Amino acid sequence: MTVLTRPDPLLAAVALPRQRSTVLPSADATIPVGSSPLGVALAPDGERGYVTNRASNTISVIDTATNTATATIAAGGGPTLPAVSPDGTRAYVTLFDDGALGVIDTATNTVTATIAVGAGALGVAVSPDGARAYVTSQNANTLSVIDTATNTV
Repeated sequence: MTVLTRPDPLLAAVALPRQRSTVLPSADATIPVGSSPLGVALAPDGERGYVTNRASNTISVIDTATNTATATIAAGGGPTLPAVSPDGTRAYVTLFDDGALGVIDTATNTVTATIAVGAGALGVAVSPDGARAYVTSQNANTLSVIDTATNTV
C-alpha cells in the first residue's frame, strides 16, 4: 500500500468520475385511485391530473396541490391513455375495449361525448391549437383524426 505524503502531479491531472448515488428520492405522496391505473396526463396549468383506471372503468381527477383524488368519472370499456386540451377545458381518454375516444368536460367532470375510432383505441394526442385529436387504434391498425369542435372523425 502506498501512502502519498505530498501531492502527486500525475494524480492531480486525472479527473475521476463521480460516484452515482444509489439512493432514490422518496415520493411526496401516494394517492389511492381506481383499479389498474395505467395513464396519467396533467392539465396545462398543472393543477389537475387525470388518471385512467383500466380495470375499474374510471378516471380519477387529482388535485396536484393537495395530492388528493377530488372526483371519479365513470367511463366506458377500458380507459387506457389520457390527454388534455391545451386550454384545459377537455380531457380525452382512449377506451380500448369500446374502440372509442371519450371526451370529458373538465369543469363538470363528465363524459360529454364518445367517438368511435376503431378496435383497440390506445394512444391519444391533442394538437397544440386543440383543434384536432389523434387516436391510434391498435387492433384496427388505424390513426383517427378527430375534429374537436364537432367531435367527429
